[in-house]
Amino acid sequence: MVRLLLTAFRPFDEWDENSSWLALQAVTRELPPGAEVTTRLYPVDYEAVRERLAADLATPYDAVLHLGQASGASAVRLEQFALNARRDRGDAEEDVKPLESDGPAAYRSRLPLADWASELRGEGVPVEVSLHAGDYLCNAAMYWSHYLLEAQGGEPRVAFVHLPLDVSQAARAGREIASLPTEYSAHAAVMSKFAVLVLAAGRSSRFGDPNYKKPMAMLDGRAVWLHSTERFIERPDVCQTVVVVSPDDREEFQRKFGANLAFMGVDLCEGGLERADSVRAGLATLRGDATHVAVHDAARPLVTDDEIDRVFAAAVENHAAILATPVTATLKRVDDGKITATESRDGLWAAQTPQVFERALLQRANDAAGDAPVTDDAQLVELLGEPVAIVEGSPNNLKVTTQDDLKLAAAILAARPAPKPKGAHPFADDDLWR
Repeated sequence: MVRLLLTAFRPFDEWDENSSWLALQAVTRELPPGAEVTTRLYPVDYEAVRERLAADLATPYDAVLHLGQASGASAVRLEQFALNARRDRGDAEEDVKPLESDGPAAYRSRLPLADWASELRGEGVPVEVSLHAGDYLCNAAMYWSHYLLEAQGGEPRVAFVHLPLDVSQAARAGREIASLPTEYSAHAAVMSKFAVLVLAAGRSSRFGDPNYKKPMAMLDGRAVWLHSTERFIERPDVCQTVVVVSPDDREEFQRKFGANLAFMGVDLCEGGLERADSVRAGLATLRGDATHVAVHDAARPLVTDDEIDRVFAAAVENHAAILATPVTATLKRVDDGKITATESRDGLWAAQTPQVFERALLQRANDAAGDAPVTDDAQLVELLGEPVAIVEGSPNNLKVTTQDDLKLAAAILAARPAPKPKGAHPFADDDLWR
């Protein structure tokens, strides 16, 4: 279960409300189920904030999110840096003093701000990644959070979000001033996070290999399930990945791939006899920070980053989305080895994975399904009467079911360009100067 410290500030100057507090109250209504959130309303005073933070951060948190008001701003600002600098209102620029005499010049947020901003822009929220949080109290809260957490030996995961005035504040100001409805500001403070269930619990009855089930078969020198899983683990919007295996396979899987699981930070759990049983088992292992759940076949090693991007975005917009391809073959209905009918392919799509859902929706669909015979997760959501969006995928995102499929997957993989090496570059475009 994720533990979050969420803070806002009291009113200051001419304002009888603070947009950060208005947004905080709305944020708590949008957080995913299972999240354990501590909210704080801080005074507008340096020493009091330092004291309150020291007390609050004595409790371990997975993340710290500070909200503050930026009067006159027209967009939400995600702050990259906190400076070792403090200035009281009215002080000249040359009167800037350090917050901590032994502290570094600045801290940079380790959260994926550029991805966060991109997601919000896609949802119509005006947002920018700002260079730093200024040199007043908002900056101090961000800096001290890093400083205090680092002193405890932890890895700070801290963000500061500056919010425009709420429209009600602007209306009472008696002058023209930029504002943003609180619901937009609140939405900006909640970034979608995806948990991924990689299903590897099937029986592999058609694979035809007495030594390996298909997820453990070798593709280009590495297990099929590794290819499938690695597409997700380095994404900043993925907070947890779980591989679901058959109880009969767990010991062998752990023995062969335990080091891979540990290195990648991937969880392992036992599934059930049917696909729905495995999904339920995977859901039961999820921590509290995921807002959405993606279900992916371990035997689909060729899904691309672009396909994942598009189906994730569609799930955020539509609550449920799957990859699929339009059916192009002529379909024959057969009985006892003979054709009984030719079926129209109009409107028919072949489902693929990932299939992505709001977490609460997928949980509700699984709870309501009982023993209903289903072949994919979207069908469970359909049974609730909920719509599921289609995102067009590629035939190359095939499911390795037979030995011929494995050979075809190897050929497709060999034809793809070699992946670029990942890593930090000193001149990478990371929104620093935008």
